[in-house]
Amino acid sequence: MSKIGKVFFWMFVIILGFVNPLISFALIVLYYLPKIISDACNTCNDTCSEEDSSEDEFFTYKENNTHTTVRKKQVPPKMKSFSDDVLEDMK
Repeated sequence: MSKIGKVFFWMFVIILGFVNPLISFALIVLYYLPKIISDACNTCNDTCSEEDSSEDEFFTYKENNTHTTVRKKQVPPKMKSFSDDVLEDMK
């Protein structure tokens, strides 16, 4: 959707919210529903494909007390440096 289309949509939703908030709420749900469905399906597909594929294709690393599993083709995010207060505490 183009920027002008988004502006008109949100203006229409706000104006319609004064007339009938229930219709405005329904429009907002319909606006975000495709993204919610695709995120839910992608999560399911990722976990299903992870279980079906070989173990060599994935690896798990721990960062900030969370375990993250990624494909080996992806590069996990690395911490470039410590913040200033942590460097002070380390000295």
